[in-house]
Amino acid sequence: MLHISSFLSNRLARIRFSGENGSWIESEWGTSAGTKTGPLLFIMYLHDVPKSVFPKSADDTVSVKSGSCCSEIEKSLQHTINELVDWSKDWGMVLNCMKTKCILFGGSKGDCLNLTIDSSPAEEVSQQLYLGVMLDQRLTFSFQVDYAVSKAQRATYKLSGLMKGREGIPVQLFKTLVRSHLEYAIPAWAAIGDEEVTRLEKVQADCLSMVIGAKAKSSIAAVEVVTGVIPFRIQIRELCTREFCRIMSKDNDHILRKLVEQSTRKGLQFCPLEYMRIMSKQLLSTIGECQIVNDSSNRWCLQSKRSGNVSRLDIVCRGGDHANRHLEDEVCVVKDFVFKMIGKSVLVFTDGSVLCSQQKSVGPGACAAIMCPLQGDGVESMFMRAVSNNADIVSCEVEGIILGL
Repeated sequence: MLHISSFLSNRLARIRFSGENGSWIESEWGTSAGTKTGPLLFIMYLHDVPKSVFPKSADDTVSVKSGSCCSEIEKSLQHTINELVDWSKDWGMVLNCMKTKCILFGGSKGDCLNLTIDSSPAEEVSQQLYLGVMLDQRLTFSFQVDYAVSKAQRATYKLSGLMKGREGIPVQLFKTLVRSHLEYAIPAWAAIGDEEVTRLEKVQADCLSMVIGAKAKSSIAAVEVVTGVIPFRIQIRELCTREFCRIMSKDNDHILRKLVEQSTRKGLQFCPLEYMRIMSKQLLSTIGECQIVNDSSNRWCLQSKRSGNVSRLDIVCRGGDHANRHLEDEVCVVKDFVFKMIGKSVLVFTDGSVLCSQQKSVGPGACAAIMCPLQGDGVESMFMRAVSNNADIVSCEVEGIILGL
């Protein structure tokens, strides 16, 4: 408490602009920007916000209600607003009515929400940016595609200033500055129409062609192969699969797991979670009877590793002269590990490899797994499998782990 009291007391602030510093003034409200304690205090301050205000993300508080008719939703939301107004008055805070918006999803024609915040009307909008994603009333996410395309195009324009004729620039700049806008939170809005996906593909293709200095009307597939960038539709599937696995690793009573069970589709219109599940069918078919363990199982495994029931040895090839100097030491470590574990537990080595050059991060890939016999006096079993002709090292390593399992 003394530390917090000292942090909030006797604070001064000033403005620096164009190299000039203003006068020091006493800072009586809020916390200093850039501190670690400030955000923690803010979260603690909002911790007892009424439970009807959910979800909460830092300073973005939202209340989501559902009902069979618009009047039912309006009544429930107004009750939540009244609770929040009372809470804010008790703790000396003022709600910003100008920044508070309401939006009705899936309503009938003519439906609207008439909400008030301490006698001031709350504005109803047809689209709203929330946590970086543009939401519309029908959840078509067409406005989100416009938003993502515009941000990616602005980033592409900034990259164009680095170009020197046909020399091109590193592809990593595209992945960092442009693709991040196209892929931001895409599992939540991946169920978009084919025309919207084509627009996103075109932005990626145009930027990649500019980055490597390709000629006009170059083949998009060729450009993606040269740059080692995954086609956008395949990338959508991969990101949706990863997010679906993350959700399925939650406990059964987690809200996202419950939403997965309740998600549905109407014709070609998918709920986001249902679309993730559809995109993950290939993975679920590949792993067969294997299951994605939940967080409690992961915690048990981590505890087992600490207690010595499960042992693991990560082998890293460092490359260059450094690898040659320490190769014998690493071989001794591996042999010692095998000597201690063989005959006492199932021992499996997995590996993945890609035949590629320094300029390309993808190429023909394969994986292998070697299983030592449980008794220690048998013959090792070796399994090998080709991954694809255009694979990256991470994919090969993951395929090797799956093969080992």
